[in-house]
Amino acid sequence: MVILDLDHPDIEDFIEWKAIEEDKARALINAGYPSDYNGEAYATVSGQNSNNSVRVPNEFIKALESDGTGSSQPEPMDPQ
Repeated sequence: MVILDLDHPDIEDFIEWKAIEEDKARALINAGYPSDYNGEAYATVSGQNSNNSVRVPNEFIKALESDGTGSSQPEPMDPQ
């Protein structure tokens, strides 16, 4: 499992990572590589066997629930 905090500077790239890699695999398949999951197209892209998650602080969720506002870049979490 790969987890990043919502306030991590690379969070947007992290969220898009697997979709971009899937596009690469699709391009390889369209170029003639085998389309099976164990084939070379999927073996050459990253992230296909990972479970990616974003850790969202409670304060962020509470702000969304109370007034519908929030930011993808909240204040850094208190490590407590």
